[in-house]
Amino acid sequence: MTCIARRSAAQVAAGGAAIKRQRVKSQVSEVAYQNRWLTLDEWRALLEGSGFDVQRLAERPVRFDRHSLAAIGSYEGLAEAQLGGYPPGIASQALADTAAAALEGAGVTSVQHNWLEVCAIRRGD
Repeated sequence: MTCIARRSAAQVAAGGAAIKRQRVKSQVSEVAYQNRWLTLDEWRALLEGSGFDVQRLAERPVRFDRHSLAAIGSYEGLAEAQLGGYPPGIASQALADTAAAALEGAGVTSVQHNWLEVCAIRRGD
């Protein structure tokens, strides 16, 4: 049973309403997960084409462990994107609470993510 399902069952057992997922339009982005990641060259071309001089553009690998994933999961903006339709506070708590179990289930203690680092100055400024 998922974290949200357990919480919903507890609410119902206590006489409250079940937690139901509503069909909603994303407040974050309609296409947030439909796009592919841009390459560094594509980012540079996009920025330069938009009037910026790129000073630095790089990817920096970082490792996320259960603590950092829980912290990121607790951000309601991410929860809205990942679990849209659930109340954001409940969704963010579910993501935070399940970070350790997700890593354990995958048989790893951390995952790598690449940060995009950009320093650009608008031409003429």
